[in-house]
Amino acid sequence: MRPLWGEAYRQMAEGPDLGLAYQPALGDECGLQEPMPAAQAAEALLLAALGGAREEDTARGLTTVGPHRDEVDLTFDGRSLRVFGSQGEQRTAAIALRLALARWIAEQRGEPPLLLLDDVLSELDAERRTGLLQATGMQEQTIITCTDWAAVPAEVREEAMSVQVTAGSAAAMGAAS
Repeated sequence: MRPLWGEAYRQMAEGPDLGLAYQPALGDECGLQEPMPAAQAAEALLLAALGGAREEDTARGLTTVGPHRDEVDLTFDGRSLRVFGSQGEQRTAAIALRLALARWIAEQRGEPPLLLLDDVLSELDAERRTGLLQATGMQEQTIITCTDWAAVPAEVREEAMSVQVTAGSAAAMGAAS
C-alpha cells in the first residue's frame, strides 16, 4: 500500500516521505512483542484473548479485544501524522489512503471498485481539490458528494456527470449531464 499511497498523496499535494505502521492491539492484551507471529499463532492468541475477555465483554455489551482495536499509524518523515501533521495533511493522507486502497483493489480484482467520497472538497484547499479530482478521474467509478458546486474546478464541472439533489429531488446538471 505504501507506494500506492505515496503516489496518491503526491497527486494532491507536495509531501515528505510517507510511512504506514500497523500496530496490533492484540499485543497489549497478550504481552505480544513485535513482530507479529505467524498467522496460526496470531489466531491462537486472538482466540485466547477473546475467551479471556468474554465475561467482561458480555457485561459491557461490546468487544474489548480484536482487530477492530488495532491502529494504523501514518507517518511523515518518520513522525506521527496524528501528532505532528496539520489538519490538511491529515485529511489529505486519509483521502490518499482511500485512493490507494481503491487502486490496490482494482489491481487485485481486475476491475475498479466503486469509490465513494462524501463531502471531501470542503475540507481541502483549491490545489488539493484539483489534485484529488484529477486522481479520482483515473478511477472508473467515482461518486463525490459536495455542498458547494463552486468548489469544483471549472474544467471538472465541464467533464463530470453531475446530479443536484434538492429537497429530495434529483436533477442532472452540468455539461456532461
